[in-house]
Amino acid sequence: MDGSQKFGRPLVSLDVDSALSPLLHDNTARVWDANSGQLITVLQGHEDSVENAAFSPDGQRVITASRDKTARLWDADSGKLLYVLKHNRSVSHAAFSPDGQRVVTVVHFEGAFLWDSINVKFLYRLGHKSLRHAVFSPVGTKVVTTGDYFNRIVSLWEAENGQLIKVLKGHEATIYHAAFSPDGQRLVTASEDKTARLWNINSGELLFILQGHDSSVHHAVFSPDGQRVVTASEDKTARLWEAHSGELLKVMRGHKGEINNAAFSPDGQRVVTASDDGTARLWDAKSGKPVAVMEGHKGEINSVAFSPEGSKVVTVSDDNMALLWRVFSTQELIDYANKIVPRCFTPEQREQFLLPKSKSQRLIDNGEALAQDGQVEAAIVDFQKALKLEACLKFNPEDKARLVAQTAVQRLVKKGLLLAGGDEIKEAIATYDKAQQIDVSLITADDWYKLCRFGSLNGYTAEVMDACTKAVELAPEREWYRKSRGVTRAVTGNLQGAIADFQFFVERVDDSDDYSKERKQQVQGWLEVLRRGENPFTPEEIERFRFSGWW
Repeated sequence: MDGSQKFGRPLVSLDVDSALSPLLHDNTARVWDANSGQLITVLQGHEDSVENAAFSPDGQRVITASRDKTARLWDADSGKLLYVLKHNRSVSHAAFSPDGQRVVTVVHFEGAFLWDSINVKFLYRLGHKSLRHAVFSPVGTKVVTTGDYFNRIVSLWEAENGQLIKVLKGHEATIYHAAFSPDGQRLVTASEDKTARLWNINSGELLFILQGHDSSVHHAVFSPDGQRVVTASEDKTARLWEAHSGELLKVMRGHKGEINNAAFSPDGQRVVTASDDGTARLWDAKSGKPVAVMEGHKGEINSVAFSPEGSKVVTVSDDNMALLWRVFSTQELIDYANKIVPRCFTPEQREQFLLPKSKSQRLIDNGEALAQDGQVEAAIVDFQKALKLEACLKFNPEDKARLVAQTAVQRLVKKGLLLAGGDEIKEAIATYDKAQQIDVSLITADDWYKLCRFGSLNGYTAEVMDACTKAVELAPEREWYRKSRGVTRAVTGNLQGAIADFQFFVERVDDSDDYSKERKQQVQGWLEVLRRGENPFTPEEIERFRFSGWW
């Protein structure tokens, strides 16, 4: 178990039931047994990160969406790849219809696509571009898509024929999420414009604007009875609203970071929220009062959901872990405690009862520090010693050490990218160097590519050449990585190397859209100049590219 328990609330207590691995940067999705926490199968075959995964309603299949320009259908039990649904760009979202007969996929700059998931064939393109989200109605006859900043509309489509029914206008910024009421008659949308909005799905009429949040609304969803709505916001609050009047009922405060997601329990009695502060929180849905805090993640929590019977909560975090939590009534907690005693006190419980830190915990703390420094084998030794001291500890030393190291690398890379995006390239390179010292194999091709691109745009081509090369070495078939390396090669005087990279790009790029076609023509122009022995990247040209920001 990786996580801690927090007790002291009279309604329920929560205990980490098992630790699950969510969608990772290793280009896989994984299927787990929710009762035991055991890995069932690994869905392996994507060539870039997996952005989204969903079960079919009968639980027999899984659909995954990936940045490798595909969505894939899998057998949930065996992990066998059934079909590949090819797209022209990264697929950000995929979902089954309620009857499992269809799948909708979302490609940001191209629209949404409907597929027959039984015969596996493309059906219709839902025409609007710049989409953020897509969802089927409860009976599966309609699909709703939401737009980003460049397409700030909600569109309603016929799932049967892909025809546009109506467009709902009113939001003034990106629409992050949409959810139907249980009866399918209303829709709630959540937007960056600080509002959620309730719509009549049949008439398209705007019923209410849910105003009050001080920042973007990331998520909104109806209660199971359709009487209330909960919204989750960047302003660190979640809010409960009366769905038939738009009246604000309760403001739920307590999180110390943005709230990314919220969900009602199946009986509508509780709400769970997920936040950037690394906690999930359970609330009483009637009073809005906090019930319990779920602490255990070491990164931002992006998503949270109840199990269908309401006895468990799953949280998914940037720390590359999903945690499955058991939600207890008072008597269930007593019964469970009787089964698991004796057990280890958590560090927080030892502090609560004025007990000194145990020797095993000191070993664990030291092991984590070693792993964060890249000394994985030494960390494993300390973790093994801790297990020998206290048999009640339940974790795998090797897995824990590697997870701590992986989390440290990912945090450093994330920090490095933020620095690079803020034009602090030298600091970004130094941060990447620290990550490499821990474990260079944990840094992805995409991570190296982003550093390469940011550095090149800001005049640090020589300094980021190594990053450009690593991106290509890890993903030699990615033509855009080759193009970026070609630029750095040309700017630093390696004209022959630039010609090789640019030629690869021209031969491999899919120029079916205007953007790619324009880039291909530009690179062809560079090639002509380079083959004359000249360098197209004069200081004036570099400054122009830097200003446009696209190479």
